[in-house]
Amino acid sequence: MSALGESQFIQDNRFLRINSALGSDTFFLKALRGNETFSRLFTLELDLLSYEKHINPADIVGTHIATFVDANSEQVKCLNGYVSQFEFTGKFYRGTYGYRAILVPWFWFLKKRINCRVFQNKTFPEIFEEICGEFGFQDYRLSLSENHAKLEYCVQYRESDFDFLSRIMEREGIYYFFEHKNDKHIMCLADAPSAHSYLSPKEVEHNKNDKSNECISDWAHSYNYLSGTWKLNDFDYEKFNHSLLTETSSVLNLKNAKNYFVYDYPGNYQENTQGKKLAQYRMEAEESHYDVIRANSNVKNFECGKKFTLLSGIFEEDNHKAFVISEIHHEAYDNSFTQDKDSGDFYKNTLRCISEKINYRPGLLTPGPRIDGVQTAVVVGKSGDEIYTDEYGRIKIQFHWDTYGKKDENSSCWIRVATQWAGKKWGTIGIPRVGQEVVVTFEEGDPDRPLVLGCVYNSMHMPPFDLPGDKNVRGVKSRSTKGGSRSTYNEISFDDTSGSEKLTIHAQKDFNMDVGKDAGTNAKGNATNNVDGDVTWTIGGNNTFSVSGNDSSSVGGDQSNSISGNKNDTVSGNQEGTVGGNETQNVSSNQDVTIGSNQTINVGSNQTSSIGSNQEISVGSNQTISVGSAQDISAAKQSVSISGNASMDAAQIALTGKSKISLSVGGSNITIDGAGVTISVGGSTVKVDMSGVTVSGPMVKLN
Repeated sequence: MSALGESQFIQDNRFLRINSALGSDTFFLKALRGNETFSRLFTLELDLLSYEKHINPADIVGTHIATFVDANSEQVKCLNGYVSQFEFTGKFYRGTYGYRAILVPWFWFLKKRINCRVFQNKTFPEIFEEICGEFGFQDYRLSLSENHAKLEYCVQYRESDFDFLSRIMEREGIYYFFEHKNDKHIMCLADAPSAHSYLSPKEVEHNKNDKSNECISDWAHSYNYLSGTWKLNDFDYEKFNHSLLTETSSVLNLKNAKNYFVYDYPGNYQENTQGKKLAQYRMEAEESHYDVIRANSNVKNFECGKKFTLLSGIFEEDNHKAFVISEIHHEAYDNSFTQDKDSGDFYKNTLRCISEKINYRPGLLTPGPRIDGVQTAVVVGKSGDEIYTDEYGRIKIQFHWDTYGKKDENSSCWIRVATQWAGKKWGTIGIPRVGQEVVVTFEEGDPDRPLVLGCVYNSMHMPPFDLPGDKNVRGVKSRSTKGGSRSTYNEISFDDTSGSEKLTIHAQKDFNMDVGKDAGTNAKGNATNNVDGDVTWTIGGNNTFSVSGNDSSSVGGDQSNSISGNKNDTVSGNQEGTVGGNETQNVSSNQDVTIGSNQTINVGSNQTSSIGSNQEISVGSNQTISVGSAQDISAAKQSVSISGNASMDAAQIALTGKSKISLSVGGSNITIDGAGVTISVGGSTVKVDMSGVTVSGPMVKLN
């Protein structure tokens, strides 16, 4: 361009041009410097001139600026971005003022929102599109060849959207770069070499001495030593004895590299195939830096993420091979704003390349968030459920910081609950209920690996005992579910108040106690058992009941005792039984009653004795039978044998024999039958019958 006149600058016909929100000739682009790298935000530093001394920063910061290199040629290079920084650098000359602007990609804005949220059962592409969609960002392309698994539980915690997405991409082996268009730039997400397209033209010559044509001037390989193996491991409690140890070795045969490995735990995976893939990503990330080419050029259409074919390489093995640009530093200068005739307009770049065959992977550079202490959260579940759990006793929770959750079963993944004992179908368990506040820790400090430690009280859920008045009481008190109230509960509590110590056991409904062997209860004082319903005792062996004092039993209804064997009752003192109604005793076999002293039986009304066979009454001394009214004895046959005297005293005595009555003393007999009465003594006989009286004997005396 010819020497400057006194007229003001305009952008027409300049080597570097700029389009901004302030119009075409508000700024003039004097110089440009920029860096673009795989999986990094690009930065473009612009040196600007303007006739405006007072530019409102709010009119330029955050707006889009497009720059054009070699703007008047057929191959214009466009680099554009958004202004993240703008500053005044001082007065230039000829009435102009200097400014500096830093341009960044739209993805940079995701640094400006720091959030806490939970993603569940979504792949990384789904998470990426959801977050970008919330800002209205659509200038991206998912050039992904691999299937990326759903992330069951993925937490963004006190980190920017940019850091959150960056660390997941690094873990998933996904990298990105930007394609610049005239009015925008496209973020390209890649996980395979197929994501890189050729430049146009795709062939570039290496010529160190050619300054007039676009070519590569310097070309050098840089080789780096690396570990020979990556090993990952994890633990899945749902597959307790299953080993998740996996490893991947380098495809490079570096000397002694097999002696060096990287072992990491936890790998954050549940399947060996997934672990193998993650280990491969880590190994490929190291291999990506084994052979890196450093080059200088003036080729304007070089872009990060594009590939080209090298011609006339200094190394024969590089000729006609394709290389991918993984990093590029741009530098451009427009000399038309100075009077230095010796310096001209120029564009140049410094770049790093890798072979197109390399599966590039990003390193794990973005640290994940850590929660070194504990937090509390609220137990959640399905609507209407008071206890929401699964076969492992796991629960769902929602953290206090989670503003996206709906406090339902979708607020978190299933989370295990720590307990004092956890054995093989034995241990302790107390599942936190919906609405309770729980204490949560995190394995390795990782928000993606929560573990519930226990529960705490709050203003909504106060302790079961009134404090501080009941401060001496400790124990366990539950609540009936569903629909329980303060009066429906089970309880085991201990009152440790000196002099009033007490153990309380309360069963809201049933109380079952199972003792494998012996059971004993020892009460130093009184014991009271109140049963509103029935009591059933089943004793497989003997039952011994010992009462040092009195024993009283009061039965409001009937009492039945069934004894398969013998029953022995021993009463050292008196025994008294009072039956308000009837008493029935059934003895299937013999009954023996032995009374050491007297026995008195008083029957207020009738007494009936029914004996199926014989009855024997043996009286050691006297027997007295007193009958207040009549006494009737009915027997098929009766014998009375008295070793001593017998007397009968009655106003009248009547003896009736249906066939015969016989009285016999020694050799004397009196026989009464239907025919008459016969009295015989020795050889003398008196017979009285219907015919008269007949007397016979050795001598008959008549008076």
